Amino acid sequence: MQSRKHRREKYKRYKQLEQSNIKFEKFTGWGKLKKYENNKKSRHSKHAQHNKKNKLLKQQGQTGVILLPENIDFKDHIDNIEILISKFKYSMQLSSTTIKINLSKLNYISINGLLYLISEIAILQNKKFKQKFNTTKKFKYNSKYGVNKNNNKLKYLLHAIGYWDYFGIKRPYSIDETTKNKYFLSIKSDTLSRSHYVADLRDFISEKVNFFKTEEIQDYFDDAITEAMANSVEHGYIKNIRFRTKGKWWLCGHYDKNANYLEFSFRDYGVGLRKTLEYNSNSKIKSLFRIVSNTQISDSSIIKLLVNDKLPKYKGKKDKIRGYGFKRFKEFAKNIGYNCEMKIISGDGKYDYSYLPNTDKETETLTDNNFKIRGFLISWKIYLGDNNETNN
Repeated sequence: MQSRKHRREKYKRYKQLEQSNIKFEKFTGWGKLKKYENNKKSRHSKHAQHNKKNKLLKQQGQTGVILLPENIDFKDHIDNIEILISKFKYSMQLSSTTIKINLSKLNYISINGLLYLISEIAILQNKKFKQKFNTTKKFKYNSKYGVNKNNNKLKYLLHAIGYWDYFGIKRPYSIDETTKNKYFLSIKSDTLSRSHYVADLRDFISEKVNFFKTEEIQDYFDDAITEAMANSVEHGYIKNIRFRTKGKWWLCGHYDKNANYLEFSFRDYGVGLRKTLEYNSNSKIKSLFRIVSNTQISDSSIIKLLVNDKLPKYKGKKDKIRGYGFKRFKEFAKNIGYNCEMKIISGDGKYDYSYLPNTDKETETLTDNNFKIRGFLISWKIYLGDNNETNN
């Protein structure tokens, strides 16, 4: 330690000579020590800048603690999504050491809300955003910010979707066997569209409940999920738009045995449907985008237009099934023989569709939110009924 201190003092004396343009004979290790001191100065400068920015943000009320609201979903508590977006937005500007996610108040989160939360955490972790989280670092579970120990469903969902993996935390709590036999969740994620993900999710659900009773239901499911993946990979991430190259998508399937319903949800954080229309190579879509631009049509109306019209987005593709585009999403909801709710969200638009097969009643609802989400999110909630056969 003394030796290092003496070398640094010697370096400072000779540094003054160098700055005064006085010639001197450089001692052994001069170059190495000079490089070290310059790097140290640079690190201190960056640290000071971070501290200054953090102090300014704290003065604005942004402490770096992301306190999750009591309920997170895109149906009854969509205002909480706006709060969540604001908190993550400010977190992007903070240094990694100041970011904390507080789960203590969280009581309920829907599957599409859970998928949204996971993808926002992944954005913080993305190298494009200077690695706000570092997955190589092992964090410790802080019970002060942790999940309610009595909320067994929430504990299971966070564990099953891989929430703790993002922080390198292993088994922060135990999950009892009763809970494991009530809820079943599987998640897939990639940057490519691969057919085996569809088959894997189908097999996972088939092990829990007899949903795919006919080949027709299986075909509608396969087409809808394949369309979501392909649309994300081929159109969601545009090369000349910042932070949108080779981005991820997430696909999730969930079965709630108690309430007897299924949920499928898909999310990417690409450019969103409006930008997709603008940059799409298909001439028909470009023509549509010009109409959209001239009439100032809302994002929710764009979604409705894509879902209800046969707009072939894949010019020159041999696979003609893919040419139906977003119409496949609605066809899945309408042709499986169960009460189904579908949501599609992009930009500030939300499109809700529900279908009741017994009465052949379908409902469409368009909502213009006060906030925008990154990318694209779609979910189906399927109510299987009291008499549905389950696989125990």
